[in-house]
Amino acid sequence: MAKHGSPLCRRPTARLAFQWIALSVSFAIVALTAWSSSASELEKALAGVEISKVFPEADHTGAVDGSPPAAPVFTDNKLVGYAFLTSDVVRSAGYSGKPVKILAGLDLEGRITGAVVVEHQEPILVLGIPEGSLQSFIDQLKGADIRKRVRLGEKRDDSEIGIDMVTGATITSLVFSDSVMRAARLVARARGLVTAGGGRRGRNLDVETFSDADWSALLADGSLRRLRLTNADVDTAFSMKDKGDDGNKTFIEMIAGLATPAAVGQNLLGFSAYNDLMANLRRGAQAIFVAGRGFYSFRGYNYRRTGTFERLQLVDTVDKPLLLGF
Repeated sequence: MAKHGSPLCRRPTARLAFQWIALSVSFAIVALTAWSSSASELEKALAGVEISKVFPEADHTGAVDGSPPAAPVFTDNKLVGYAFLTSDVVRSAGYSGKPVKILAGLDLEGRITGAVVVEHQEPILVLGIPEGSLQSFIDQLKGADIRKRVRLGEKRDDSEIGIDMVTGATITSLVFSDSVMRAARLVARARGLVTAGGGRRGRNLDVETFSDADWSALLADGSLRRLRLTNADVDTAFSMKDKGDDGNKTFIEMIAGLATPAAVGQNLLGFSAYNDLMANLRRGAQAIFVAGRGFYSFRGYNYRRTGTFERLQLVDTVDKPLLLGF
């Protein structure tokens, strides 16, 4: 047996240390490559579009930096805002499922200064919609305050901005407008132009930030919570036993979580479906994701007729229980 401190003990330690160093270097290279890729995409877009088209009073841009990446915009060497590419910030994907790349400008007051559609693969020409319709649609966002919510159609109150959608392309309209506004909020927040709540103090829910996460990751970080009961668990709770029961079988498994944040909802539903969900929520409302499987259904028997899940309630410490439905 090798003694502590002998060469036979030191070699594995050295090898392990080398493996950790190699892993750390590999991780750093991957992270640097990912950031450089985003920066180069924005740089490429800026090289192909005159900055005056997204920032009318600007004369030049600075180096792309930060997370999310953006380029500082200057007028007479004075910082006036930032330029960004939506696909770098919110992983925007259209009706076709392909990336939507929109170059946009944001001033220091939190307003959109302009936007140009750089690349998309939406099947609008097949539907007889002119290519220029998308740019005309995006032009409506010029001057939009990013603290407000964009609504397709007439605004409901002063907290919203109403714009006309592209006729025959509702999903595309939602994706394009939401991509610009969500990306702008994240760029503004990272640079201290607005707070997470759009300027309000106190605790605020971050609904814009997105990063790829699979089912396991959402469960691991607590975004989704799981409850699983076997037949044996239920039999024990009710002090009963059915001879025909397989105690290991799932009686019910439920998974639930708040779907309003993009980090959860967009990963569960996809970019387009998530945007559609958010567009139909009242301001300040929240969407809750609930899924289940097993012998027992949380939906009950009458949910198709009533729209209410009779076996599921949302309970807080102040108000009475609230029945959930669809």
